[in-house]
Amino acid sequence: MLKEKTSLEETQAPKGASLGKIFFVILLLIMAVGSVWYFLKYQDAKAQIDLLSSPEGQQKVNKEEIDKVLKDVGKLILLPINETPTVATIEDAQALAKDQAFFADAQNGDKVLIYSNRAMIYSPERNVLVNVGPVYFQDQAAPTEG
Repeated sequence: MLKEKTSLEETQAPKGASLGKIFFVILLLIMAVGSVWYFLKYQDAKAQIDLLSSPEGQQKVNKEEIDKVLKDVGKLILLPINETPTVATIEDAQALAKDQAFFADAQNGDKVLIYSNRAMIYSPERNVLVNVGPVYFQDQAAPTEG
């Protein structure tokens, strides 16, 4: 006996084929979204590299870093208003500590603020002033008590 197909059965595709198509479309969508996301991340990284490689960009970054350090240090101690310090990052604290006792408790990554009459070591990680002291230039003699 032959079974006759109804019109509904003729128009429907097998279930396996329709699930495969849905899976394939979802996979394509995931790949497209991932590609767009990675492309946007690449563009951000490229823009940052371009900014940091230009002298104007470096000055902008340095100014922003100095402003942040001054804001943080200004919460801990009164800073001179009419003077902008030189700010440096400590990269080898052990070597500095061997040469100068001023750097004894400093750690790599700490910031040194140098004003005309004093220097400070600030630790952003610990949010403390590590040391504050007067600045002596080589042509100046150390003050003597008398």
